Amino acid sequence: MKTEETLAHSWQQLRRSCRDLKKSAKLHVWLINGKSGDYVVNALKLGNNIETALENTKMEILWRYVELFNKFQPSKITAVGSLMTHYGDDVVLNALITAKQAQTQRVEDVVAKLRNELFKDWAMQYHPAKDVFKLLNLRNDGYTALRNSKLEMLSDYVTFLNRINFRKQSFVKSWRRRGEGELAVLLTTAIRSDSLHRLEYDRATELQTKLFQLWRDKEFNSMDALTKKLGEVHVAPSIKNLVAKQFKEFSQK
Repeated sequence: MKTEETLAHSWQQLRRSCRDLKKSAKLHVWLINGKSGDYVVNALKLGNNIETALENTKMEILWRYVELFNKFQPSKITAVGSLMTHYGDDVVLNALITAKQAQTQRVEDVVAKLRNELFKDWAMQYHPAKDVFKLLNLRNDGYTALRNSKLEMLSDYVTFLNRINFRKQSFVKSWRRRGEGELAVLLTTAIRSDSLHRLEYDRATELQTKLFQLWRDKEFNSMDALTKKLGEVHVAPSIKNLVAKQFKEFSQK
């Protein structure tokens, strides 16, 4: 019985070794021919859509190829860049936004690794957080951004930039792309909304506090300056007055 188990185990090891040799040979052929990451994604048949690709165990082969390619070729590629070329930038970006909390730990790990690659790529291209704000199309989301994963991704990117000491970033400053007055109105409107969940309300309150701190640190306490800033936003005067009232109360604490 033990002999049969030993033979079975040896056979499994032999089959695994053969598969590894075939993979290595295939990678070598691709490498000496300088095949692109997109070519490898297609050759590996990862799937007809990005969701299937993220679940495919052959993703490990793609990463291995990227590692070898970058070691021996003058140009550099990434797994996430290869997927974007194959499936489309917006498609892959949306998948990385929505799939962070995947159904399996393995897919979560794949997504986390790809997001980290993407953050590195953005940082290498000197994209500050305000540029990523635009890439994520947060401008059109209004306060519903408080409940979607785009906001979390932007926050993760800011954390990444600060970890590598790339131009010290502020999460609130990244939102100022849309205008400080507009941001203040957005947060005040969100806080007054009955549709926010508790975590979303807490998030809006936290961001409003950070924005008001930024204004106070800039000694932005002139009502004329505040009125001018809010005058750029097309909302009811009552909302603008509420923002001014809240900031005044904050400044007096």
